[in-house]
Amino acid sequence: MLLGADIGGTFTDIVWWTGTELVTHKVSTTPARPEEALLAGIEELAANRADVLVVHGSTVATNALLERKGARVTLVTTAGFADVLEIGRQNRIGIYDPRAVKPAPLVPAERCIEASERLDADGTPLLALEDAEVARIARVVAEQQPPMPRTNSAPARLCAASRSSSISPATSIPPTASTSARARPC
Repeated sequence: MLLGADIGGTFTDIVWWTGTELVTHKVSTTPARPEEALLAGIEELAANRADVLVVHGSTVATNALLERKGARVTLVTTAGFADVLEIGRQNRIGIYDPRAVKPAPLVPAERCIEASERLDADGTPLLALEDAEVARIARVVAEQQPPMPRTNSAPARLCAASRSSSISPATSIPPTASTSARARPC
């Protein structure tokens, strides 16, 4: 069974393929906690089962990216590829127009960090990413962050992160430096 969901600004749309029937469902999005609308919709469809594969998209996230209203991010990439967002691809509007204005990259150059590591065409490490290099990158990212206000509670610390290559392996340069990473506070 397959369940597809898109969280939009107003509605969360769900499509469920039961194997014999296509069921569509719409619930109001809960902007402060978008996952609540998705989970409620799944419950209403009685699709909360272990054998359901969930495919998720988010119009809210796409719009935040396009409108540049999302979180401040840093691109960590293989040494020599920090300018991949600035260079872009050849399939852009006005490629031969000398007056064309190129949009600013989603991650400015000062927040692109190169990692000393290298993979071959099959994804086999030629130069492995060492723990010391990960620690160096973490320090650089921490230095880029604005100062946090002091509170009585203990500050959250970054305890774990995962490489995009372990989440979505790719052996070529993705068109837009597509990547993903997960981090969780302690």
